Amino acid sequence: MNGIIAWFVSNRVAANVMMIVILFAGFIFLPSIPKEIVPAAKANGISILAPYPGASPKEVEEAVCKRLETAIQGIEGISSIGSVAVENSCIVNVTLEVGYEARPIEEKIKSRVGAIKDLPQLVSKIIVEHQDIKSLVAKLVVSGKADETALKSMAEQIRDDLLDKSFITQVEIENTRDYEISIEVSEVLLQRYDLTFMEVVSAVRLNSLKTSSGEVKTDDGTIAVTASGQASSADDYLDIVLRATPDGGRITLADIADVKDGFAYGNVQTRFDGEPAIVVVVYQIGNQNILHISQELYRYVQNPETPLPKGISLNVIQDFSSHFRSRIELLTSNAMLGLVLVFIALMLFLRLRLSFWVSMGIPIAFLGGIMVLP
Repeated sequence: MNGIIAWFVSNRVAANVMMIVILFAGFIFLPSIPKEIVPAAKANGISILAPYPGASPKEVEEAVCKRLETAIQGIEGISSIGSVAVENSCIVNVTLEVGYEARPIEEKIKSRVGAIKDLPQLVSKIIVEHQDIKSLVAKLVVSGKADETALKSMAEQIRDDLLDKSFITQVEIENTRDYEISIEVSEVLLQRYDLTFMEVVSAVRLNSLKTSSGEVKTDDGTIAVTASGQASSADDYLDIVLRATPDGGRITLADIADVKDGFAYGNVQTRFDGEPAIVVVVYQIGNQNILHISQELYRYVQNPETPLPKGISLNVIQDFSSHFRSRIELLTSNAMLGLVLVFIALMLFLRLRLSFWVSMGIPIAFLGGIMVLP
């Protein structure tokens, strides 16, 4: 070590060149350091959610969980498979081996799950997703004098607009009820048309299916094929045929029931400044820059791409990027103050030039550390 120091003392040009390289590289790599309040842990798993309405945990386990586990066994990169059967749904958690990327395995799992042919008919929508760990950046409140349907539609459009931004990849809507289509069957009309309630249930169920139709093998892999005949609106349900007669007549759901688009039953109310509101939540995932996400969000609030109806406003609350900025400002001010105090203390014992270069060793050392942090 003494020999290295002595060599640099006798070769000032080399020392100056190394100092310039360290300063330049430190400033170059500084923007690439992850900017987050709490360090993000990397998730290493995939979850499968299979709703099975009306089924007990034992029925869910036998009819859904075991079939899902069997279907995905043998996929390369899977370390372990565990499932939880609860009332109305099955949750399968897949842990990946170290060194495997989640996205390719997620696609293989979707293909295997889509090819299962013996699942109960009520299991129509299976969700397969990567378990990303996310951190809250900010909340965007959509508020104004409008009904729940209009507010939620506006919030969904704003969510889609934000997801089109280059720095924003995770946006969710909270504090709102799920969409629901209600079918109110008239007992009098059932008797008039000589129908039973189970006939109606069976017809609605058959027109609300999204089932697997096998798979197609290609050079690029296996593609799952599904047949979708699922009604998605009140008008679609009204046209469901309950019974057809030989002379061409038919009885539809519209003849015996009232079908309404609405929301699931519940008492969810959100208000902002005394007006109805819906909250759009923006998250940070992985090594995303919290400042870039925040800047994109504020730019959108100032100039929304979706025109806002009169009386609807956007407001940002719980902005965690402001906490990050305040901490960076505190860190910077403390560093500058500390550097000045060190320089003053050295001035008491050393010459001005020597005090300056000894003090400069502190920021140069920090930039050298930043150079290797990424």
